Amino acid sequence: MENVFNDEMILKKREEIKKQKYVTLESGCYVRGKVLKFTPKDMFHIFSIYMPDNMCKMPEELARIKYPSEYRPDSIYTTLDLSVNIGFNVLGNEFQIEDVHKVAERMRAAVQRSNSSFQFYEIGSINKNSGCYFDFRSHAIDADIYNIIFIFFIGNDLIQSNFNCLYQQSHDWKKIVKLMWESIEKLDDRKV
Repeated sequence: MENVFNDEMILKKREEIKKQKYVTLESGCYVRGKVLKFTPKDMFHIFSIYMPDNMCKMPEELARIKYPSEYRPDSIYTTLDLSVNIGFNVLGNEFQIEDVHKVAERMRAAVQRSNSSFQFYEIGSINKNSGCYFDFRSHAIDADIYNIIFIFFIGNDLIQSNFNCLYQQSHDWKKIVKLMWESIEKLDDRKV
């Protein structure tokens, strides 16, 4: 019995060491027993973002099922099991908006009005891109979903990114998705 206890402690310690070692997009991030590697992907010929190598573009026929609204993201990336998703919309450049925080507050209020049973958390900033996000817990048929919506400008274009995963995975993913959003660079500004 003592050996089992020691083995469990050793395994937990190894997990903690990996969690502390793999915490950047450059070295990889330790998530749910695996080290995820990240590579930059170009979005809409406007910006690049570091994305996990285990994510691929969601096929349109799956996107229509998973996001039945016509307002689904223009570009959606997902894990093979479809449980972790990140999407992007170019909202355009006709907006005369200077404060993305106010845009995020209005979006949050609209989502809140549409479903009062959602549990909302914080509104925060990602300073590198002068963007603003808010997060909330929503409900699916058989699970709760963790969502983060991020609004930012690239040049004159207002961009919305949304992220979602199973609620029980939110602790693993929240920090990582913020790191991903911090990695966003305008394509013209990339160092070659």
